[in-house]
Amino acid sequence: MFTVHAAAGRVVMVGGANQGVILEAQGNTLVNRTPPNTPLLQGVSVAADGTTWVTASAEHLSSDGQDFKPVEAGVDFRATQSLHSTWVDPSGATGRSAATC
Repeated sequence: MFTVHAAAGRVVMVGGANQGVILEAQGNTLVNRTPPNTPLLQGVSVAADGTTWVTASAEHLSSDGQDFKPVEAGVDFRATQSLHSTWVDPSGATGRSAATC
């Protein structure tokens, strides 16, 4: 696992290698919430309302408590950068990311 974050009663962790992994704690069990064909995941942030943002090498994923789905990041990082972290702004409305080369 690369990153773990908890808020709003959700504990979500991400990581992986060639295939990304999203695990969510539900009681004493870790539930695999990873969509098919997900690349390495590096950042996760859970908002106060439970909305969860996840970053990967070239994309964002988001979940409102159901399935994780791709979200347009607005920037193409595929060539040289990776989205290493994410946070939620004070309004709780937007997932943000920090990129590194």
